[in-house]
Amino acid sequence: ALAVSVGVAGGARGSRVVLFTDGLANTGVGKIRAGESSPFYLDLAQAASELGVSVSVLTLEGENCSMENLGTTADITGGQVDIADASAMTESVASILKLAPVATAVECTFVLPRGLRVQHDWAAHARTMKACYGVATRATDVTVRFACDAELIDEVRKQSEQQEEEQAWDLLDEAGGAPAADKKRALHLQAQLRYTSSTGKAMLTVIEASLELTSSRDHAEEALNSTVAALSAIHRAAQLAQQGLYHEARLTLISTQRLLQRAMRTAAHQRDYLSFVVQAEKLDQFMREVQQQEAVFGSKGGGGRHQQRDDEAAKAIFQMKAVSSAAFHARH
Repeated sequence: ALAVSVGVAGGARGSRVVLFTDGLANTGVGKIRAGESSPFYLDLAQAASELGVSVSVLTLEGENCSMENLGTTADITGGQVDIADASAMTESVASILKLAPVATAVECTFVLPRGLRVQHDWAAHARTMKACYGVATRATDVTVRFACDAELIDEVRKQSEQQEEEQAWDLLDEAGGAPAADKKRALHLQAQLRYTSSTGKAMLTVIEASLELTSSRDHAEEALNSTVAALSAIHRAAQLAQQGLYHEARLTLISTQRLLQRAMRTAAHQRDYLSFVVQAEKLDQFMREVQQQEAVFGSKGGGGRHQQRDDEAAKAIFQMKAVSSAAFHARH
């Protein structure tokens, strides 16, 4: 039924399919065996994304539907996942449908300067990186984490040391005069956003930004956008959790929480910190419990953990991978 629905909806880009299920699929091409992965849902999600169709999954509390498998369709197509009480089903459906798609076939190409790279999952020296996001609504927020190569870090550190030395000589100069101005270094980043609008037009938006480099931790933390840092950490931790890398995911959450604490200077920073604690706990709770169980009964390792996740844990991962800034600040 899901495959047929996607095929029918594919006739109009931007269509939405909501899958209601009260248990495990046990017949047809989408049959799921408990504890096993089903490639059918991954293939279907990729087909739906190409057709410009988003798929959301809604199931009932207390029922095992293998959200680990079904949620893949929402994860790839830009849909949502939820587990609702039967009495609140109407509200859950309304929440899923309230945001209409504004773009399909969304992809972004990043053009990177020398010394800057995508932090995870890409070739270390690639100058361009393309990511596909499927269907987007006005609430869609995505984050990408970048890092500097070791050579650039050394270059910035040496430049900073040289500036400090020059300023010290200026202060000792008997002739007086103003200290030398800081020679700030910046990297220029370009993002090329391609998508199909709700009217069917192919669109291209080019965004450029300059990223100032510094070797000063205090300077970096003063300039921190706490909302972006928090949201990025939650997205990344959810990606790691999906791979079964719970230790790495929890380290990401813990290190970011400490960063937000150090950089807390305004009321807005405090609100972001509290929102982060609330949202991060949705991920950390089940990972913490799994690690405690494995410490007692033995570890299954990252590769087999996804087969053991219950629907609530899978829901938390999918929701946190796609959490928007609006949902992040809602804290409910």
